[in-house]
Amino acid sequence: MSVVQSKLAFGAALVAVMVASFVAVQLVLPGPSASSTTEADPSIFASHDFGRGAEGERAILRNGWLDARTDCRWSGGRAELALPKVFTPAQAVEMRVNSRGLVSASRPSQSVNFIVNGSLVGKLQFKSEANGRVQTFKISPAVYNAAKGPLRIAFVEPTPASFADVGSGSDTRKRSICLDRLSMSLAAS
Repeated sequence: MSVVQSKLAFGAALVAVMVASFVAVQLVLPGPSASSTTEADPSIFASHDFGRGAEGERAILRNGWLDARTDCRWSGGRAELALPKVFTPAQAVEMRVNSRGLVSASRPSQSVNFIVNGSLVGKLQFKSEANGRVQTFKISPAVYNAAKGPLRIAFVEPTPASFADVGSGSDTRKRSICLDRLSMSLAAS
């Protein structure tokens, strides 16, 4: 093989690696997408939908998840996610959790712990008159980057209820939240 052929082969291999890297980044970093309650946000670097048809999200579901509905997936009393970290941010990250709780006239409010990498970062609050909304949490770089592997997220409710408990059906499985979407963006400085 001549020097020219060798350089051309190297150049072609380099272009192939660059194209493959670009495609991989596009698969890992989804573009902005509109939520049912918010407009598209170009600052979002990761967004995950959990309703029926979002089968790709099954890879990040860990323990404690129940059935998927059309627009969300129910969690048990403790449900966990393992999200791939696409980079290590030096600034805080905003996590937007679009979900609804299991509230009714007999259970007018609900509080669910939101835990990231083992640290309690806040509580999801639900009230029967304001159920189903986006709640935003600011995650420090120290908490976000604490895990060596994937980002670990847990939703924990000490007293989950069933549809039967709240008078909304006969299903006796204990539930906590119905998660529609989780999105992340860098927090404003």
